[in-house]
Amino acid sequence: MLKVLAEAKAKLRVDQALAEMSDQVDEAHRLRLASLQRADADRNAERRVMQAQIQTLKEALGQAIGVRNGAAPPPPLQTTSDTPAVAPASTPRLRAVIQDFLDSYPKDRKPEMFAKHQAALAPLEALLGDKAVADLKQRDLIDFFDLVQALPRRWAEKCKRRGVSIRALAAEEHDQRLGRKTFTDNYLNPISIFIEKAQTNWQDQGFPMALTTRAIEFKGEDDEGKNKQRAMTTAELRRLFGEVLAPFRDEPAQAHRWWLPVLAFYTGARVNELCQINPQIDVRTSPEGIEHLLITEDTEGDPGIKKSVKTKVQRHVPLHPDLIEAGFLEYVRTVRATGAKLLFPAWRPTNGRASTQAERWFRDLLRDEKLRDDTPGARVVGFHAFRHTLLAMALNSNPAVDAGPITGHVDTTKSGTQRGYEGELNLPNKLKLLSSIQFTFKP
Repeated sequence: MLKVLAEAKAKLRVDQALAEMSDQVDEAHRLRLASLQRADADRNAERRVMQAQIQTLKEALGQAIGVRNGAAPPPPLQTTSDTPAVAPASTPRLRAVIQDFLDSYPKDRKPEMFAKHQAALAPLEALLGDKAVADLKQRDLIDFFDLVQALPRRWAEKCKRRGVSIRALAAEEHDQRLGRKTFTDNYLNPISIFIEKAQTNWQDQGFPMALTTRAIEFKGEDDEGKNKQRAMTTAELRRLFGEVLAPFRDEPAQAHRWWLPVLAFYTGARVNELCQINPQIDVRTSPEGIEHLLITEDTEGDPGIKKSVKTKVQRHVPLHPDLIEAGFLEYVRTVRATGAKLLFPAWRPTNGRASTQAERWFRDLLRDEKLRDDTPGARVVGFHAFRHTLLAMALNSNPAVDAGPITGHVDTTKSGTQRGYEGELNLPNKLKLLSSIQFTFKP
């Protein structure tokens, strides 16, 4: 029986690999065909223009020869109101083409890339306006990418908070601008795919076939690596939890200042993922009796927020036994009894985001308590350091633990197709992973 199961699993892995390879081959063929079609269209357009020019020159030459031989010059072209005018072909607007692209995108199969397309196309439309696509110029694209490279990190949030336009924000001086990876992954690649798709679907309605991003280059300083945070040391954790945060633990009015850092430490979750949790429905017990968090965009949230998950994929995160023993579920029951739909309701939402006030509080606390570290590439400046801390402790456990299924990191060695086949690791196995991490410190 075990042999049959092993053979079945092996066959399933082979089938998954073959399906993934087939998708990759199909995609390569599609891109190659689109490239050939664009090249043919360009050559055909050039050929038609040249043929028209040759015909015009032939006619002019014939008329000139006729005049030289004594023929009367041709009469000027007469037009009358009876001559029917040729109506220009209707051309779609940029907004309609963008919406068509988003509506037809396989968002269920590629949710992460769909989110990037949405985020990149919104400023494209905002900056270029809802112009007719036939009026799009290469200079429009060049100016757009130049402006994007002048934006700071989290520019959309800054624009909304200050009430300024994208163009006005880009014109200001900023200590940190978008890095190469962010520019390429979040703007250049999504816009390139959109243009290719629009040229395929809308060329007959006037979408310019000559538009290209091939020569667009990153011009800024590639300083993204300097902003990376690191894992906190045992000494830093001991001082943070044992001295700085400890007084909040037993004060009901301040308990949120204790439990959010503790929860971040034991889950490695992003701070907004934790702050947006609805204690009424997102803190759950599985059929196996495992206490866990449901991190998702799909359940009801506080009216003041819009739930978001960076990867667009929901996940179940088990609660570490030490977290339960420390009394976290008692805190949840207390908040739940108030009817609150935020796990940490003392921090009110800002601009639809649940974690803004908590993030600001923690950044200020690290600075004031001299726990902040601005070393380039190894910073400790906010909640994200807890994510690095859990992953580092998992990696340095013996044996090492893959904490990706817990933190929600995407396994880039696997395609979206393969991840879709495999689904989410079940909660009992996630709890085994979490429990096997050798924490060198316990709050």
